[in-house]
Amino acid sequence: MSLFIWLFFWYADMDRWTPMFIVLQVMVLRPFAFGLTNSPTNFAALQTLPESSVRMGSGLFGLMRGVASAFGVAMGATILERQRQVHMLEFAVHAGEAGHSLGDTLGGLQSRAAELGAGPASASLSLAMLGRYMREEAVFAAYRDLFIIGGLLSVATLIPVFWLPGRKRPAPLGSDSETTGKPASGTKRQ
Repeated sequence: MSLFIWLFFWYADMDRWTPMFIVLQVMVLRPFAFGLTNSPTNFAALQTLPESSVRMGSGLFGLMRGVASAFGVAMGATILERQRQVHMLEFAVHAGEAGHSLGDTLGGLQSRAAELGAGPASASLSLAMLGRYMREEAVFAAYRDLFIIGGLLSVATLIPVFWLPGRKRPAPLGSDSETTGKPASGTKRQ
C-alpha cells in the first residue's frame, strides 16, 4: 500500500520536462503496486466470511469495486476540469500583474514566428502559442492537484485500517468444534 501511495505523489511531481524513463518507471510500477494492494485486500475481506458466503462476498466485492471505479473516474474528471479552470484563472491574473515581462515574451515569440515565415500573422500566432502553453501548464497543474488529492485520500483510508480488529474465518457448519465444543482436529482453541 505504501508503494501505491508513493506512486500517487511521484505522479504529482511530474511535469512536461520529466524524462520518459521516469514516466515509464512509474507506469510499470503502478500495476504492480495495485496488484500487491488489491489481492491482499480482497483476501482479507473474504477471509472473514463463512465458507458458504465466500462466492456471494466475492461477487459483491467485485461489484463494489466496479461502482467505486466508475465513481472515482467521474469525480476525477470533475476535479481535473475544475482545477484546470482554477489554474487558468490564476495564470491570467499573474499574466496581468506581469505585463512588462509578458510583453517581452510575446515580442520574443513574435520575432521567432516572423523568422519562421509567419509574416503579418506573427502577432496572432505568438499570442496563440502563449495561450496554448498556458493551457497546457494549467492541465499539468490540475493533474498534479488530482494526484495529490488521490495520495492524501489513500493515506486517509489507510490510517483506520490499523484499528480494525483481526478476525478469523468462522468454523464451517458441521465441523468438530461446532458439534462437540472442542476444536477441530489440527486446530488450537483460542
